[in-house]
Amino acid sequence: MSIRIGNNNTVVKSKITEKNGDSPSGLKSVLIGVAVSLFVGFIFLFSFWGDVVSWIEGLFG
Repeated sequence: MSIRIGNNNTVVKSKITEKNGDSPSGLKSVLIGVAVSLFVGFIFLFSFWGDVVSWIEGLFG
């Protein structure tokens, strides 16, 4: 089986990929990651996590 792309197997300014569409820019990805990290860190500040950890340790101890 052979695959022929273009005229006489000449490919000019073509992009063959598995993904279609644009990927997000690097800066956008970094900003989203930082925002999610700050949100999760804020949630972990609450004191009830100590009770949750104690309960989980009680299951295994």
